[in-house]
Amino acid sequence: MKCPKCGMGYVSGLTEDEDNHLQYCDLIVNGPPLDILEGECVIWSKANDRILLVTDNSPEEQRKLAQDASICANYEMHYDLGIYRHYDPPDERQVQIFLYVRASRVVGICLIERRTAVWRCTWNANEHPICVEQPKITSMWSAGFVWVHNQCRQTGIAYTLFKEAKRTLNL
Repeated sequence: MKCPKCGMGYVSGLTEDEDNHLQYCDLIVNGPPLDILEGECVIWSKANDRILLVTDNSPEEQRKLAQDASICANYEMHYDLGIYRHYDPPDERQVQIFLYVRASRVVGICLIERRTAVWRCTWNANEHPICVEQPKITSMWSAGFVWVHNQCRQTGIAYTLFKEAKRTLNL
């Protein structure tokens, strides 16, 4: 059986499959659930909304939450590879993940990272893009990925994520 809401295939009547489906479907349809996290870094809040900052140094529970948000985004955006994995070792990119939480669900994610390479792509309607890597630059912050849950789009979440990321990183 294939769920029309989340697209997951599962065996109806097999308890383990049905339980896995319910958990995955809830994640995709509603966004990752959030309880109070120990040591969470709230960088912005307003009414029932808040933005959490997750870095390489954040507790594993927070990094796993960021990974769950990236799974939701990955499901909808059809990326070939995962957007973020909680177990990746820290590297020169200094990944900073901003999670937008509404009530008790993560409904937005913005991944900001340091980059030393910039690509310039040009194209018109009748051509394939032509992409050329520009000469190496000094490290700069770059938006690696931004996603907002489909139930919360056009409400200013992406704008707020960018604004607070810029403020937090002094950009």
